[in-house]
Formats: sequence, structure tokens, C-alpha cells
Amino acid sequence: PEVAVRPAGEAQRWFDADIDAPDALSLVGFLDARFREPGNGPYRESLDEIETRLEDAGFGADERLLVERWTLDEDAPTWEPLAASLDVVSPVEERLLAFAPDDDWLRTMLLIGSPGTSGPIEVDLGADGEADPKGRAVLARGLPEREYGRFADARAAVVLFTADERYEGPVADDGAVPFGEVEAREWGPVALRLSRTAERRLRELLAGEEPVVLRVEASVREYIVHVVRAT
Repeated sequence: PEVAVRPAGEAQRWFDADIDAPDALSLVGFLDARFREPGNGPYRESLDEIETRLEDAGFGADERLLVERWTLDEDAPTWEPLAASLDVVSPVEERLLAFAPDDDWLRTMLLIGSPGTSGPIEVDLGADGEADPKGRAVLARGLPEREYGRFADARAAVVLFTADERYEGPVADDGAVPFGEVEAREWGPVALRLSRTAERRLRELLAGEEPVVLRVEASVREYIVHVVRAT
């Protein structure tokens, strides 16, 4: 059936005629498809498409209709997660969490600002406060933004943050991984976030008599965004 697209609410006062339905729907489809893709590339494509459509509609052709793209005042580092995985190596072999470019539902497991690895690394696991963090994977509590620096200073290899309802409220479900970030440093441990299910499994393994060894791999893209101003 034909779809009627019309301005709603206050926007009705801005238009004298109905919006071009096919054009509006094609833009929504373009943006929706890229919103669901991982990485910063699709985001930049969306901005380019919006700018092009504004120019095609006449913006920029008259001094009263300007197109301006505002960027940062200075060059800035950009961080983009590409893939990550968390596996138990011992006392059993078991995958706990992972995401990849074509399946990024769990991309929040890699905290914003976390460094990557040059390949898979294997490390012993210990609980926060129960073992020396140096060179280990540490099962930590608390907000990543507050606690990451402590583990970086202690030279931990990997920090596994759990959800903390005291600060964040209840998590949607046991398989969900809460969003979070850590301070970008010249050096720091890989920072991962766990689901409730993954956390329970690791605590169950730590309660056993055998050492727990994890395999961690993380891939990120870091680069500098240069200032470009277009008017």
C-alpha cells in the first residue's frame, strides 16, 4: 500500500506541502542500514548522504540557506572496535563471549578506550583483592571509569568488569553486556565487560581447585581525525 509521509507536530508549520514520500523513505532506509553496521565508516557515510541531499534541495546555493559541517576544534584520536573474544582454556575449553564485524551484538564487551592485542594472549585469572593483578586477568567489580586506572597501575594484563547494579541499575537480561568506557592511556590492560552469565561461569570456575586460564583477543582501530570545515 502507498505510504503517506507528512510532517508531524511542530514541524507541520515548517512545510507548505507534503514531504516527498519515496525520497523520505529512501533516506530513512539508507540511515537505518548504516546505523546497524559496526564501526565509524557507516556513520560518516550517513553524514555525507545527509549533506548531499541538503545540497540537492538547494542548501548552499543561496546565502540564506547554508550547509555547515561542524567538527572538533582540533585533531582528535578516534577509537573503533573491530572484534574480540574471551575463552576459557583451562580447566575446560569454553567460549564465553565474542563479537566480529558481521556479528557485533556483543561489541559492548570491549570497553570504549580499551587497547587491543597483537594476537591471542593466555593469562591466569584471579579475583580482585585475592591475587596480585600483575600479568593476570582480574575479575573486577565497580565502574570501569573509576577502577581501570588502578589495574593499569598494577600492570594487570586484562580486566574483566562485571555489571554493578549499585550504580547502573538492573541489567536487561543475563546475556546482556552493559555499555561502558575506560580512560585511554599510553599503556593499559585490555578492558572487557561481562554478561551475568559469563560472570557466574568464571566465579564457578574460580571456586574450583584448578587454576583458571583465559584466552583473550581484541582488535581495535585507532587513528586521528583531522579537522575539516565545510561551509
